[in-house]
Amino acid sequence: MCNTNLTRNLTIGFFVGSVVGLALGVLYAPRPGRETRQKVIERGHEAKETAEKIIHEAQEKAESIIGQARSKAETLLHHKREKATEAETPAQEAG
Repeated sequence: MCNTNLTRNLTIGFFVGSVVGLALGVLYAPRPGRETRQKVIERGHEAKETAEKIIHEAQEKAESIIGQARSKAETLLHHKREKATEAETPAQEAG
C-alpha cells in the first residue's frame, strides 16, 4: 500500500515537474515560434516516454512484491495446515 502511494506520488511529481519545466522553457526560449513549438513537441514526447518507463518499472516492482507476498502467504498456510494435522493426530489416537 505504501509503495503504491509512493509510486503514484512520484509519478504525479514527475508530471508536474515536467509541465512546469516545459512552461518555463517555452517562456524563456530565445527561438522563433515554430522552433519553440517543435521543441515543446519533442519535450512532450520525451516526458511521455520517461513516464511510461517509470510506470512500467513500478508495475514490475508491484508484481514482484505481490508475488513475494503470495509465496510467503502460501508457505505460512502450508505450515499452519501441517501443525493442525499434527495436533489432530494425537487427539484422534487418544479419543
